[in-house]
Amino acid sequence: MEQKTNHKKIFGAGYHAGLKEATGRQRGDGRAFFTAQNSMLCWRPGTSDVCLVAWPDESSLAKGYMTTLACNSEFHKMSFEQRKAQVFIESMHLIIRDKVDPMAVHKTLLRLEEYRDGCADDMIGEF
Repeated sequence: MEQKTNHKKIFGAGYHAGLKEATGRQRGDGRAFFTAQNSMLCWRPGTSDVCLVAWPDESSLAKGYMTTLACNSEFHKMSFEQRKAQVFIESMHLIIRDKVDPMAVHKTLLRLEEYRDGCADDMIGEF
């Protein structure tokens, strides 16, 4: 049986307030931007269970998930363009290697600045 993620716990208002402080940027609707340097991409193979969690994960929200992005020290050494390319590579790993639902990956990554920057305008929509 597939376990559901408590996205409210991960994406709650308090979480975004903390993330805004970390990034210094905020969307017009008050939600903060995620970057590959301040969040972890978390997923469970073979499911549609994929989310972004603030890094460092002091509340252990990513426990039981596979993770990448900010928890990998290499992301902190990369330029924005390098991170953008690596985010797309990681998304293919989730979709092809780990059989994660492609639309779940896309919808989750739309919250990530590097991913949105690499998408065509007609791919973005609401997030």
